[in-house]
Amino acid sequence: MKSDEFELSLRLPMRGAWISDGLQEHGIANVVVARRGSGGKVLFANFLVDTHCLGIKDLILDCVKETHFQAMLAHVGEQLGVQSIPPAHAAKLLKGAVSYAESIGFPPTATALKGLRLLHDVDPATCPLSYTFGREGMPTYESGPSESMERRLEIVATLTRTCGPGKFRVVVNMGPGGPDGQ
Repeated sequence: MKSDEFELSLRLPMRGAWISDGLQEHGIANVVVARRGSGGKVLFANFLVDTHCLGIKDLILDCVKETHFQAMLAHVGEQLGVQSIPPAHAAKLLKGAVSYAESIGFPPTATALKGLRLLHDVDPATCPLSYTFGREGMPTYESGPSESMERRLEIVATLTRTCGPGKFRVVVNMGPGGPDGQ
């Protein structure tokens, strides 16, 4: 999608927002935000949000036909469980996660900032929920199974520099089955 097309799409009405299961239990979830596009298309961002440490950990930003969007949302729902949420809830959660991550040394990427622009006209203050960042009052980095050792060490070095030794937790995810790989 060209930059000028993206800018024009920001004027289109909200299609909705959704969140996958697992945020309360694991501090990580997919948050999908979408706007109705012209010609039966949907402009969407699928954020992988990490409320314990990294903020927006990953993002897919795309403009697709409505049928493709519905299929993608159904797939996320089948894999992770998904429920519709008010856009203000998505805005508050995502912006809060970004702010928290930035405070401990992890600024959002340019792509993440572009994705957040889909919520430019949504007021997070209208969300009555409060979200907690960190885990038990401490940044907690849980590595993803596909993160390289170099990336893991870079994250730990940042946390050591910004939080101090012993002021954060690290959980190494070895692959399927959870943090310990079982």
